[in-house]
Amino acid sequence: MGSVQLDPLALAQHHVRSGLPGKALDDLRQAGADFDNPVYWRVTAAAYLGLQRPEEALGAALQGLTLDPQDVALLDMRALAELSLHEYDAALSTLDRAVSLAPRDVALLSHRALALAYVGNAVAARIAVNEVRELDPESVGVLQTRAQVAKITGDGNLGLYVGDLLAVDPENRVGHILRGADATARKDYGAMKESYEEAAYLNPSNESLAKAARSARVFTHPAMAPSRLIFTVGIWRFRFLLIAAFALLTALNHGTLQVVLFLATLALAVYTRVAPAAVRRAEARKWGDV
Repeated sequence: MGSVQLDPLALAQHHVRSGLPGKALDDLRQAGADFDNPVYWRVTAAAYLGLQRPEEALGAALQGLTLDPQDVALLDMRALAELSLHEYDAALSTLDRAVSLAPRDVALLSHRALALAYVGNAVAARIAVNEVRELDPESVGVLQTRAQVAKITGDGNLGLYVGDLLAVDPENRVGHILRGADATARKDYGAMKESYEEAAYLNPSNESLAKAARSARVFTHPAMAPSRLIFTVGIWRFRFLLIAAFALLTALNHGTLQVVLFLATLALAVYTRVAPAAVRRAEARKWGDV
């Protein structure tokens, strides 16, 4: 029996769904440019979105929409590209149009909630999340959107929502990123490092996540303890405390202690400048990825 020849376009769709956008683009090149097929543009836009190339994703979505202006999937990808490009008002307008065509589409409604959060309408975004949860309360996508909206709008329940998301989908990349952001806000640096490393592991082709994981590894190194102390206290509060200490020593006429404090401050400033580069070099020798 002869081997079955898979349709390259169908294979590209499979690779997009499997989280392999680079392979999907290779399949599309093999398939050839089918400019009159909306499916070709859907897969192309999805692949570029997966590769964090929103300008090209937007271009592909717009090309497809010239063939079928009411293609809901292309409208959704256009909006996702616009969100990535920080064109939030345009994304919301695109999603409003898409939702008018498919008013019960959970993915569209979730993305619209995100757009509402990004344009600064926190109340409407949270209402939109609650409405979409009524349609599909167990959806991983909906739980992810709820956590994302919480992060964007400053909702204090972010940690709870991220926990709910990771309980259902322990390998959710966005969930680990959000857990890292929440840990950073709480100054839980160990959890921050673990979260960003897990997110990078789950998406090895994403250089921005790899960079975040490397930075977290450097920041949590024992040699970075003085920098973490300053970050924990707050840079402006730390500066205020130094100024107050100098002022107090001046008022008490403690010249020797002023010199000691000045030298200690100078040494700390130099150390916090030099230490990160030294730790990066040490980590590079150890891991080969810094």
